Amino acid sequence: MVKKHALITLICLATGLSQTRAQVNINGTLDAVEEFTTKYTVPIVMPDGVKLMTDVYLPKLQDSLTLNIDLGALVGIPGLPGSKITFIPKGAQIIMYDSVNGQPNPNPYQLPTVFTRTPYNKGDFDLIGAVMAILGYNYCLQDMRGRYSSEGIYFPMYSDSWNKNAYHPNYCHILDPTPLSSPLNSNRHEDGYHSVKFIQDQLTVPGIYDGLPHTNDKVNNGSIGMFGASALGNTQLQLGLAHSVKDSLPALKCLMPIVATTQHYLSTGYNNGTFRDRIVTGWLKGQIFSGTDDDLIPVDNDQQNSIHSSFDYDLPKTITFNNNTREFQQNKFEAANLSIDHFSAVRYVKLDGSTDNAGFYPNSIGRGDMDASEAPVNEFGESVDMTTQQPLPNLNYSRYRNLSLPVFHVFGWWDIFTEGQFHTMDYTIRAMNEIGRPDLAKMQKAVIGPWAHQTIGSRESGDRVYPKNVTDLTKIDLGNFSFDNIAINDIVQSDLITWFRYNLNYNNDKFLGEPKFILTESQRWQSLAGIATVRVPAADYKIPFIDMINFLSGQDGLKGLPVHLRVTGLLNIDSVIYLDIPKQAPILPSLNQKLENIPYRNFLDDVKRYRYYVPGPDAAADAAFGINGNENIGNFWVEDDVFPPNKNIEWKKMYLHANSTADFNLPSGDEGYKLYVHDPDDPILTVGGSNMIVRSPDGTRDSQSQMELTDPTNAPFSLNREGVIHFTTEAISDSFTIIGLPVCTLYAKSNPSGILRGPTDTDWNIRICDEYPDGRIYYVQEGIVNARARDYARALCDEMGVNPNSPYYYNGEEHPADQDIPYSNIEADSIYEYVFKMMPIGYSWAKGHKVHILINSSNYTRYQVNPNLPLNDGEFFRRKPGDGQTYIFNGEEMHPRKAVQRVHFSPEHPTAINFPVYNSGLATSVQQPGRSVNTGLEVSVFPNPVNDKLQIMVNRPSEYAVTVLDHLGRVVETQTMDDIAIFDVSLYSKGVYMAEVVDMKDGSRITKKFVVQ
Repeated sequence: MVKKHALITLICLATGLSQTRAQVNINGTLDAVEEFTTKYTVPIVMPDGVKLMTDVYLPKLQDSLTLNIDLGALVGIPGLPGSKITFIPKGAQIIMYDSVNGQPNPNPYQLPTVFTRTPYNKGDFDLIGAVMAILGYNYCLQDMRGRYSSEGIYFPMYSDSWNKNAYHPNYCHILDPTPLSSPLNSNRHEDGYHSVKFIQDQLTVPGIYDGLPHTNDKVNNGSIGMFGASALGNTQLQLGLAHSVKDSLPALKCLMPIVATTQHYLSTGYNNGTFRDRIVTGWLKGQIFSGTDDDLIPVDNDQQNSIHSSFDYDLPKTITFNNNTREFQQNKFEAANLSIDHFSAVRYVKLDGSTDNAGFYPNSIGRGDMDASEAPVNEFGESVDMTTQQPLPNLNYSRYRNLSLPVFHVFGWWDIFTEGQFHTMDYTIRAMNEIGRPDLAKMQKAVIGPWAHQTIGSRESGDRVYPKNVTDLTKIDLGNFSFDNIAINDIVQSDLITWFRYNLNYNNDKFLGEPKFILTESQRWQSLAGIATVRVPAADYKIPFIDMINFLSGQDGLKGLPVHLRVTGLLNIDSVIYLDIPKQAPILPSLNQKLENIPYRNFLDDVKRYRYYVPGPDAAADAAFGINGNENIGNFWVEDDVFPPNKNIEWKKMYLHANSTADFNLPSGDEGYKLYVHDPDDPILTVGGSNMIVRSPDGTRDSQSQMELTDPTNAPFSLNREGVIHFTTEAISDSFTIIGLPVCTLYAKSNPSGILRGPTDTDWNIRICDEYPDGRIYYVQEGIVNARARDYARALCDEMGVNPNSPYYYNGEEHPADQDIPYSNIEADSIYEYVFKMMPIGYSWAKGHKVHILINSSNYTRYQVNPNLPLNDGEFFRRKPGDGQTYIFNGEEMHPRKAVQRVHFSPEHPTAINFPVYNSGLATSVQQPGRSVNTGLEVSVFPNPVNDKLQIMVNRPSEYAVTVLDHLGRVVETQTMDDIAIFDVSLYSKGVYMAEVVDMKDGSRITKKFVVQ
């Protein structure tokens, strides 16, 4: 994506970019970390013949280890000159494992392999490969199909998973020009799986073991771990689910998917039926644009070659979908839009001849392409006969059974995949228990910090800087990491490295222990000013890992190095001596710490499944404002084996009230409504949250995590503007901590402009915030629901175990209960109950803070803005604000329309948020004494100015008389109403009018002015 971060193994890939430097300076001596490895590029050939170019990094020196040594002083021979001595020649492999399972290793220079696949360009040289080599691993980095140096056609997030012919053998990706019968067809692509199998079974680099004691030339020693973030993490999970790992990929020992999931329809693309516009449209467009160069069309004459243009997609061509035939031109803009429509809007024909729902719907057939929970397999983990490509019978088992290996998830509360990563873990844990592998169920681990997609492992995210204990597990602040300043001791202590140590070095199949550096016996005699010659080393010299790292960093010397010395003349020396080489100036000054030890962590027994950070206040800011003691509130790590937690949790409903307050008191009477207008062409803008490529309203920074909504560059667009209603608690006297997924119950009605009755649709967006004592408001978390998906959203509440009145998640069905729940339009001016889960969060409000809640109906560009139009069953209307598109509903062309939204507060309709309060004994209630909320009469006229239908609404139910008067006070028209009246003013003369509303029960009276244009 767009911003670089750090950690040798993490940062570059978490952003989708390789960390590279200019060509190294081969000057006769080692002086850069990348010189400790040599890159070889090999093609990994897929079953259809497409070559995926893969860089293999091996710990073979690109330069020599040469030191200035005063040999005379070391051996006690006065007059023997000091000289440059080469200890390790260029091209030597310096890492080895001399034993396996306690026995001599027949292939000591074969190493465990860490493998990463990327759509973001593997580049010229990746520093991660160099660091992995120093840590004792080979590293393989591959361009995915159709990307950069690899051959084939690129279908974003499609070619890396499992065979799709079991689910839709009659269609494939809309951009795929190959016949369904072709081995090249995208339905058959399982590139990740076949790549790992190739590394496991046959990856060789000719000549790398020449002269070394080896029985074969395979690069991998039989242990593979995978690593990568975002798309590079998604593919790990997808390939692990393609077939049974246990049966076909025994070398694959572990995964580390960072900010990744395999539930993309369920969570990445849609939240409670609302389309996540920016991540879907922005990422897919970026992928097609970045990897497709249409300037190459004149020379791109083969769709499957490594030249990538829109010619690959057989554009231009005519395509019919949604009963609409369109001519698509030959350019990447058309290709990008087709890829988005494939995911969201296209309605394919099913095998029975009926039309499938668009990808927007949870029961769309295509959902099984990227939601592993919707792609079942048979009892052997298969779905398709690989010879005939026909679906197999008995597809009644979870595909997650295939993922029988340890997986370490790393993500943040405000990552784009957070909910999906929890889903992925849940499904895997359940599947491992079902197949009788509780050990593997225990080896599904997660670390969740106060991070967004691009700030994993950093202390700073959004507008917050968190305490230093955020780095307790990563050991360093990744946001301030530099390859020129590598805190090697901290890195080796990091869970991100000890995970690979545990699974690749200490696994039961191939117990290797720690790697050793080796200086192999040299046959080369080096001259010392013509007086003497020396052979270094005189025999194979194995150096413990810690000792060599500390020597390279200038922290320690080397002991007992065998040196064959020959001195002619009077001394006549010809013998092997064992020298202690004193510590030198740092060979690798970037390794800026002394390595004290290499920890062993038993992840199976000693590490809880979930470890998550609960952010809290900026205690220093509170103290500066006069609120002391908040340094002990929040900002701590929790360890647990379940999420959401089922211990130390008390569910407490916070009720919202018509007077803009919030507390734990059920309304004692009908408080009426709060009103606002939702304009689909003037949306509330996204400020903070689970975003990646969303920018702040002023375009200066990423809009993610805990942004300050009261910042003057944010407030006018998202907080202090029409279309947002607010609710605030009293100040908290101690603390208020929540962990889990809050559940919102909202009672509301929607009235599109000029419509009293009829079908419609809308969205409801809730934001939970932390209001500081000094008045600043920071985003905490959110939830959104599409009105048409209200029953689906309620079902998801039950499944995720976040509805305290439903069975816990693990007692539910394998497939979501929402599969057959239809989406349906709502009726204008009717109250509906919306029960929906919000996004997962752990957070602490401290003394003097307030819980501040916002309700509105848009959150753009994070979500598509609802046009307040009904939809035909099975269809999706993809649009942007102000794009001028119309929609045909039941044969009628409809334009996006404004809507008046009314949220209700009464004992029968108690709008509330149910919070999972953590350790309630420490959480002081923000409850106020029970009271009746009496709100004054409020009247809204909409739209204003008006030229057609005028809506007049009140905020509380009663019996009202409404009178329209002209500018001279003459009565034009009268009506009675309960809470809404519509006047047709199309025949009124242009001018200023007054609407007088009188409550006939208590005599309350309000007059509102409006203008007829």
